[in-house]
Amino acid sequence: MAERKKPILNHIPMKPSSHRGDYIVGTEKELSMEEWKQLLQGFGTYQLVLHIQFKPAYRIQFDVDPGLEKLKMELKQNPSVRYVETNAILEKKNSNSNP
Repeated sequence: MAERKKPILNHIPMKPSSHRGDYIVGTEKELSMEEWKQLLQGFGTYQLVLHIQFKPAYRIQFDVDPGLEKLKMELKQNPSVRYVETNAILEKKNSNSNP
């Protein structure tokens, strides 16, 4: 009997994270905590996690959402910052059709 393959989900929409103030920032190189402190000075309390080491990408969650445009304007002044975007999660689309 042939082995069944798992179906490929073609309709997985991007949904903004339920957490406002949740962003992904890509950098050219890993930045030190001191560099991040300088970059994020004035943005209040945040959590910073390195998610990808090769072509570094960091997840930053702010207690008070600064807004994407303001964050982009500030961070993109540093030449090490490649991109700033809101964090999005993949969520399986609910359907009423039979499996």
